[in-house]
Amino acid sequence: MSRDRGIHGDWFGALERMGESFLIRLGRYRRGMRQPDWFFLPHQDFDGLGGLAHLLRTTERTELAIPQLALADRPSALAKWMAALRLLCRRPVRPRSWQPTAARSNASTEPAFAWTLFSSTDTLALRADARSRGVSLNAWLLWALAESCLGRLAPGREGAAWIVPVNMRGAVPGERDTANLASILDVAFPLPASPSAVDAVLRKERSKLAHFGAWQLLQLLGRFPSTFRQAIVRREAKISKHGSFSNLGQLATLDGTGPSIPEWWMVFSPVIRSRPVGMACLTWQGRMAVTLQLHPVLNCSEQETREWLATWRNLVLPPSSSSQEDGAA
Repeated sequence: MSRDRGIHGDWFGALERMGESFLIRLGRYRRGMRQPDWFFLPHQDFDGLGGLAHLLRTTERTELAIPQLALADRPSALAKWMAALRLLCRRPVRPRSWQPTAARSNASTEPAFAWTLFSSTDTLALRADARSRGVSLNAWLLWALAESCLGRLAPGREGAAWIVPVNMRGAVPGERDTANLASILDVAFPLPASPSAVDAVLRKERSKLAHFGAWQLLQLLGRFPSTFRQAIVRREAKISKHGSFSNLGQLATLDGTGPSIPEWWMVFSPVIRSRPVGMACLTWQGRMAVTLQLHPVLNCSEQETREWLATWRNLVLPPSSSSQEDGAA
């Protein structure tokens, strides 16, 4: 697929010149496999949902029922530009720093990653646990991610800063349904935080239409000359966040196009030096796959990455007798 030199091309082109990867890793897992089948797609051409839909079409002739924003979630043009103005007036939040790590002689230049696949029983239990606490599933999972980072953060009064992608399909135009049509919420909260506090921040940002404001600003930036766009991109890429958290939701195929054998898909959130932690969740055929990707700047080994994800998993759902699959690299 050709590289569009619009704003997405500028963003990922700048990351490439900074030595960062702009590829999305996706995996397909079937029972008995030592590791999933891995696929890599350029992020400027696909977001997570689009990449999954593309792979299902091209590898299995399966159509994904891609979620769309409901009509009630599509604000007026004035409301979207007011949201953009609020973002322009917002002060950047400085997150708490990471603890310095000692260099390893065998340190990799590639991100470390791990994945876990919840059983169908545990997937339902996750949703029930979130409901019992009066919070959304996303708030429950993001709270645990922030908690799992605490032991790796330096002492300080600063809080957490995360990026939460939002699917904008149905509300914004796109040349194809598999294109990168994700906007973002910038989410900040104190550390430590309660699940209800994280839930309140997520609801507040969505109620302020921050994801629409971010999309408006992105499209506006695309109208400026390339040199100006690239300067903004370089500046933005250096703003520190702890990372990104994404939940693609509970997905399904269109009627009559499902796979012939049980399989489960997973997506990884790309990471860069200034946003070194990426977690992505995806529920497919009743089971939630969760992935963790860590930038080399954190200097984490395969075993440390696996343990990090296990810590997160034990926070959202204490160990049980239910079956699970896990992996790392």
